[in-house]
Amino acid sequence: MTIKILVEKRGHANCDSLPLRFGYHFSDDVVLELVQEKLIKPDEKYKDRFIYEAKIKLPSSENLMHGYFVVVDNGKAQSTLVTAWRNDDRDTEYTLSEVIRALRKDGKLTPQDLVKYHPLYLRGEIKKHSDVVELLAKKMSQAEIESIKIMVDQIEENAAKIIAEKNKIQEELATALEMNNVLEKKLELESAEKERYQKELALAQSQGKTATLSLPDTLVDVKEHQDYFGSDCTILIMGDGSTKHMKLATWDPTYSVTNKALELKGRRVRTTCWDPIGQEGRWSSKGYFNGIYAIEE
Repeated sequence: MTIKILVEKRGHANCDSLPLRFGYHFSDDVVLELVQEKLIKPDEKYKDRFIYEAKIKLPSSENLMHGYFVVVDNGKAQSTLVTAWRNDDRDTEYTLSEVIRALRKDGKLTPQDLVKYHPLYLRGEIKKHSDVVELLAKKMSQAEIESIKIMVDQIEENAAKIIAEKNKIQEELATALEMNNVLEKKLELESAEKERYQKELALAQSQGKTATLSLPDTLVDVKEHQDYFGSDCTILIMGDGSTKHMKLATWDPTYSVTNKALELKGRRVRTTCWDPIGQEGRWSSKGYFNGIYAIEE
C-alpha cells in the first residue's frame, strides 16, 4: 500500500528528522510516498496521528529507505509527516528529536548542518542527543556549552516525563486488551462482528479509552427516543432485567447503533462502553453503552 505524505518546508520533519536520519532537506513543501509495511498503532497522545513502519521514496535515491513515520490526518489531500526515525528505539529517538529541534530554533544548528551529520548518524556515531551536543561543543565557547547544557537538561527532564506517561498508557492498554481477550475467549463474537469491534476498540484507544465488552445476555427490547435525565436516549432491555442507555446526540447521531440494536432484538449480544484506560468499569458499571454486537450461537 502506498501512502502520499506532505512534508511541510517549515515542519519538524523537514527541518530536523529527514536531514539527520535520511540526509534530505527540502526548500519547499513536497509530497513524498511511503510504501507501507505495517501500521504500528495510533499515537498514544494524539488521536489523529498514526505510526507506520514503511519505506520512503526520496528524490535521487536509488533505494527505498526503511523507517518509522508519524503522520497526521488533518483533512488535507495528503496526510502530513510529523516526524520520522530509522530504528525502533522510539524513546531515544524522541529525545534526540526534541534536542535537535531546540538547538535549531536557538540558532545552534541548521538543517544543512544536520544533512552533513547524516553520514555520522548512519555509521552509528550519532545515536543519542548527547552525541550531537559533543559535536557542537568542539566549536563553541565554554559559555555557549553551559547554555546548551542547561537547555538540554530541561529537555531531558520534559522528555522523561512524556516517555514515562507514554509507557504508562501502553501498559494500561496492554492490561485492557488482555481483559478483553479473556472475555473474547469465553464466548466469541461472530466473525464479522469481531472485526467491527476491533475497529471500535482501536478508535477508543486512540482517545485514551477502551471499549469494554459486557458479559453476554439476551437483548429483549429496544426503546427508542427515551427521555433519560433530560437527554434523548436509546435504552436496551436485557434478559437479566437490567437496562443500558446511550445518549443519541453524543454517541449515535446517525442512528446506526440503534438500528443495529433493533436488528438484534431477541439475540444474544454483548455491548461496549468506553471506559477511561485504567478506570475500567467507570461508565460501563453505570449502564452506559456505545456499541452492540451479535454473539455466535
